[in-house]
Amino acid sequence: MTKTKRKFGIIFAIIFLWQIQCALADCGEWQWDCDDGSCISVEKRCDGPVDCSDGSDEIAENCIHFAPDCPSYSFTCSYGACVAGVVRCDNTTECADRSDEFACKNEDPQHHRGTCGPDQMQCLTSKECISRDDMCDGIKNCKDGSDEIIEVCAGYDCHIGFKCGYGGCVAGNAKCNNVTDCVDGSDEAWELCNTPRKRSSLTSGSSTSAPSSKDSSQCRIPMELNGVTVRRHITGNKTIGPGDVVDEFEIVHLECKTNNRMQSLGSLLCLDGQFVDEFPKCRVVCDPQLVTGLSTIYNVFTPSGHFVEPSLLRYGIPVGSIVEINCASGFKRDTRWQTEILSNRQNLTCLPNGTFDKVREPCVQDCGHPLVNLFPLTKGGIQTDPNKVPWHVSIYQYVNKQWTFICGGSIITPRIVLSAAHCFWDNRSRRLISHTQYKFVAGKYRREFSAPQLGEIQIKDAQQITVSEKFEGLRTRNFADIAVIKLESPFIYGENVSSICIKPASGTISDVVPSNISGVVTGYNEIHNNLEQVTMRSEGYHECIVHDLIGQTLSEDKFCLYNGHNDGICRGDSGGGFVQQVRIPFPKEEDIFFLLGIISFTPGTENECAREGYVAVTNVKYMRPDLYATFKKETDEDRRLF
Repeated sequence: MTKTKRKFGIIFAIIFLWQIQCALADCGEWQWDCDDGSCISVEKRCDGPVDCSDGSDEIAENCIHFAPDCPSYSFTCSYGACVAGVVRCDNTTECADRSDEFACKNEDPQHHRGTCGPDQMQCLTSKECISRDDMCDGIKNCKDGSDEIIEVCAGYDCHIGFKCGYGGCVAGNAKCNNVTDCVDGSDEAWELCNTPRKRSSLTSGSSTSAPSSKDSSQCRIPMELNGVTVRRHITGNKTIGPGDVVDEFEIVHLECKTNNRMQSLGSLLCLDGQFVDEFPKCRVVCDPQLVTGLSTIYNVFTPSGHFVEPSLLRYGIPVGSIVEINCASGFKRDTRWQTEILSNRQNLTCLPNGTFDKVREPCVQDCGHPLVNLFPLTKGGIQTDPNKVPWHVSIYQYVNKQWTFICGGSIITPRIVLSAAHCFWDNRSRRLISHTQYKFVAGKYRREFSAPQLGEIQIKDAQQITVSEKFEGLRTRNFADIAVIKLESPFIYGENVSSICIKPASGTISDVVPSNISGVVTGYNEIHNNLEQVTMRSEGYHECIVHDLIGQTLSEDKFCLYNGHNDGICRGDSGGGFVQQVRIPFPKEEDIFFLLGIISFTPGTENECAREGYVAVTNVKYMRPDLYATFKKETDEDRRLF
C-alpha cells in the first residue's frame, strides 16, 4: 500500500468516526439528506419504500431508533420503519427489507428446520444443524451466517431484550454500549445512540476556502457566520471567531442561539484545507419542549398540510408549522378548560419570532378506566383480562440472584405507585430494605419475571420508597401499612398501563369503608401463575373485630375483605389494591374504579392464603399525615410534568 493510499485510508476513517453532519445547504427544512448527499422529503424517510438513490432512507442505521415509536395499529419493519398494519402477510412487500412477509413464514416453529431435529435449524447454504436457541442471538453460529439474517429472524420475539435491525435479539443493555452486539451493528446506530452520523459516501462541496497561510491544509472560519457560534474541540470548546484558523483533522462544534437557548448544529471536520461540509445558517424555530408533556402527544404539519414525523425535526419546529396536540393514552381534556377544543385536540402555530400563538394545555389523567380487552385469561371459567386492571403493578425483589415476585401495587400517577409498607420492610432490623433491590413492572400478566407474554411490559426502578414514621412492621400488626414509591422514570400509559382513581380524605365519617362494599382485588393464580381478579366484599373495622374474622389484633386503620368461596388472597398479593366500581353522573355518566384499600396481611403462616377467604386491608384514606405530605408533594410534582 502506497503512502498516499494509507493517508487517504486514515482520512476516511477519521471522517466516518467523527463527522456529525448538518443538513446540506441544498436540502430544505422539510427535507432529509441521504447518505450520498441527495435530498428527499422528510416524511419519506423510514416509511417502507426506498426513495434515496443509495437506499439509505430505509436501513437500520438510519431508522432503528423509530421502532419504539411506531403506532400500535401499524407494523414495525425489522429495521425500524413503520408501515400500515394491514399490509402484513399480504404477499406484497411493503418493508424495504421484506420483513413484513418474512415474519409470517417464520411464525411456523418448524420453519428452517430442513432435515435437522425438531429443536434445530438447518443453515441455509452450509447445511449444518444448530440449536434453535442459537438462532437470532447476535452471534453467527452457522458457517454461512444464515442464522443471523432477515429471512430467518424477521418477527422474532425479543421479549425484554434489544431487537436488532435484522430481527435478532441481544441483551437489553447491549444498546449503545460502544460494543457491536448485533451482527448488523444496529445496536450502535448513530441517531439511536446520539453519536456521529455514519455515511456510506462522502458528501462533497464546501464554500470554505483554505486560508493563505504557511500550511495550506489548515481551514479558516468563514467571515460570515450568520449567527452560528463556533467552538474549537481541542481547546475545551472555547469559542473562536470569523477568520480564525484551525488545523487539519481538527473538529469544530457549531451552535445557534435562538429563542434565548443554544441548539447544536453538529460538528465539522477540517480536511485538506476545507471543511467537509458547508457552515449551516441559524434559523428561527419553535422549541419542541413547549409542546411536550407526559399528558399530550403532538403531530407537526407543514403550512400546506403535509404531515412530518416530529422526531425528524432535529433542530426544532420550523416557522409556519401547525402543531396538533392531542391527549395521550390514559389522559383526557380537563372540562374546566374553555378553549376551541372539541375532541381532545388543540392546534398551535409556530410564529416567525420562534414562539407559538397559544400555550399548550395539559390533559388530566383519565383514571380508573379499564382499557380495550386484548389478552383474555381464564379463572374457573370466568374470563379475566389483564388490561381490566391497567393500574396493577407487579413488584419483584432481587433474592438469590434472581428477581422474585413479592407484592402488588397500584399506579396513581406515572411515577407514583402505592403498595404495602411491609413489602419493603425488614422486621429483624426494623428498617426499609434498599430501594435498589426492587423492580416495578406494569402490563404484566404472567407471574415469573422473565416469562414471555403478548403485549408490552414496562419495567421501572425506584428512586425512593417512603413509609410513615409510625410503621413498625409486625411489631404493631402492620399499622400504617402503606408505602409511597417514586419511580426513576414514568410509566407511559398505553393499551395495558394507566392509573387508578383515588379520593382524598375528608376527615369525616365518609372516610370509613363500611361493610358490604363490593369490589375486586388482583393477584396471580398460585397454580397457573396468571393474573386474576377476585370479587370480594368488605367487612367494616368493628364487624371484623366483633366476629374475630382475622383471628388477630387488628389496627384501627384496617377493614376486612371476604370472598365466601374458595378463591382468596395469598401472601404474594399483598400491596395490591381493593378497588370499587362507582357510577359517576357528571360530566358524563360512566363507571370509574376507585382505590379504597391496600392488601395488608392474611391470617396464618407465611405460605398460607387467607383463612376462609378473609384478609386485612389498610384504608388509603387513613394514610398517616407524615406519609400523606410526601404523597401529595410527589403526585403534585408528577402532575407538573403533564
